Amino acid sequence: MTKLIINKKSNSNHETWLINQLCKSTSVLFATPYLSEKLIEYLRYCRPNKLKEFILITRFKTMEADHEIKLSTITALKELAKERKFIFQIYVDDKLHGKVYIVQREDSEYHGLITSANCTPNGLTHNHEYGVVIRDSKHLKRVKSQLLKDAERLHLNTSDIQKMTLMACHFKKTHPPRNQSEVFDLSGIIRANTKSHKVRYWLKPVGRSGHPIDQDDKYDQAVRILHFARHPKSVQKGDVLIINAVTWGKIVGLFRVLSHKPMYASLNKQNSNPNAKRWPWSIKGSNLSPTYGSKWGKSGLKLKDLKSEYQSGELTKVITSGHKPHYGALNHGADKLQITEEFAKFIISRVRSLNR
Repeated sequence: MTKLIINKKSNSNHETWLINQLCKSTSVLFATPYLSEKLIEYLRYCRPNKLKEFILITRFKTMEADHEIKLSTITALKELAKERKFIFQIYVDDKLHGKVYIVQREDSEYHGLITSANCTPNGLTHNHEYGVVIRDSKHLKRVKSQLLKDAERLHLNTSDIQKMTLMACHFKKTHPPRNQSEVFDLSGIIRANTKSHKVRYWLKPVGRSGHPIDQDDKYDQAVRILHFARHPKSVQKGDVLIINAVTWGKIVGLFRVLSHKPMYASLNKQNSNPNAKRWPWSIKGSNLSPTYGSKWGKSGLKLKDLKSEYQSGELTKVITSGHKPHYGALNHGADKLQITEEFAKFIISRVRSLNR
């Protein structure tokens, strides 16, 4: 029996499938080139004393960017294995490209997922990934056997991991990434030549904790430059930015993105302006709420109140494109967050009611 898994619905995406299977598992194998510390959270769904074995097959190709994350995850996995008393084995296959998740359940049946999705938050929930669920124990045993045959067992002690981590950190420091202003980005051209562009909606914070913007700062200009800490390559022409003031928690205004090519502050400007150094990227936005923006400091809508009103007691109601019922990513350094069209239009309607 097979079933298609895609990341379009939170109740049937890769993450949901994995969590449901881990709750009933005794033996687990993950074959994934990339992984994140989120893996620890997933394994905690396994029932204590039920999980007997966890096998990780991954790769350690020279100079891959995720080595630090991978090593810290392996360290946490070793600690979890000690805490939960299960066997943890690492295998290396530097030619690994496929992603396979196999669990042996309490009833001895095998369930598997062969997919394009790495074991990362983006892979399991955000990206357009496609996987096929297989519930044929005979075939899954063969797949598991072949995966282990193609890989080599890796024995890492604490000293090995510490040494590898130091090497990865040293390489990162001595081989910095290219200047971000030199990013080779074709997304704008591709989007500009696509027949249709579905408008996306973003929460965009301004100011920062301890240094909020002045509530007398008016957002009533017809066009305004909006700043980002990182390259906003996912924000495209025609998208709508809902600006939210950090600390005050108020909606400042609504802006439609005017261009698909972000601007990058010169090094001279960054050196002379601390704000330009902190937020070097910028795009132009057309003001959709100038009247509201002129008085947001006195009568502005609070984001947390809008969220509560929208969810109306249904606290698990999704508000982000990543199928989350909260905007917690903004509290952990994100300089933008894509939200659902439904939540965005709810906010927009409330703002427009005051834009008179």
